[in-house]
Parts: sequence; structure tokens; C-alpha cells
Amino acid sequence: MLLAIMGIIIKLILIKRGISGEWIVIARQ
Repeated sequence: MLLAIMGIIIKLILIKRGISGEWIVIARQ
């Protein structure tokens, strides 16, 4: 549950950062 909430928050932060955030998400996967 906590991980899911943190994941959503991180995702929102990355979306705000834009393309660089998307790239980080791809690199992490």
C-alpha cells in the first residue's frame, strides 16, 4: 500500500519535471 502511494507521488513529480523525468522512469525500468 505504502509503495503504491509513493509510486504515485514519484510519478506526479516526474511528470512535472517533463521529458527528463520520463527518461529517468524508463532508465529505472
